[in-house]
Amino acid sequence: LILIIFIIMFYSFFFFFLMIRRPPRSTLFPYTTLFRSIAKVTPFEILQSVLTLLIGVIAVYIAYQQYQTNKLREKRESRQGQLSVYKRLKYFLNSVDTTREISESAYSELKDAVSEADFLFEEEITEWISGVESYADEYRNCEDFLLSLRIQNKMITATIEQLREREPEQCVSAEDMQNQMLDNLQNAHCDLKSKFEGCLKL
Repeated sequence: LILIIFIIMFYSFFFFFLMIRRPPRSTLFPYTTLFRSIAKVTPFEILQSVLTLLIGVIAVYIAYQQYQTNKLREKRESRQGQLSVYKRLKYFLNSVDTTREISESAYSELKDAVSEADFLFEEEITEWISGVESYADEYRNCEDFLLSLRIQNKMITATIEQLREREPEQCVSAEDMQNQMLDNLQNAHCDLKSKFEGCLKL
């Protein structure tokens, strides 16, 4: 955009000064001849030069206004995207707080928020969101591990208490890790507003 503005200004001034006739090469007094040449410029040529310059200025003004409009639109769209990420994270963390588990729908909202955040926020916030994602992933890894224990012991429909009787150490270890991840997510919920209030003015 700056290059376009520069080109328009250059050609505007170029055409303006082009209207001034060049003095003959044979003259012994180039400056005198130049002023005489200027004096011979007709009103039509002056008007044409002024209009050319005016058109150049108007073109620059229009380009600047278009730049400002695009900048405001991009800023508005970026803020809407940031607000969408915030709402998705809030939904996910509210769900974890309420149920003390991670449902498929809540996890899907988290993944959508993570995929959008990289393009919308600075490094500090994206790293914090990645931390939230890692807590959720670790929780789900523990769920997968417990499912594998059920399959291994042919107890697909067994409750966690029944499975704990068969595999006490491994079940307790996985449950402890899940509880720790849920606690981390609850702490993240407490920090959610403070992390986003700078960019969203919450």
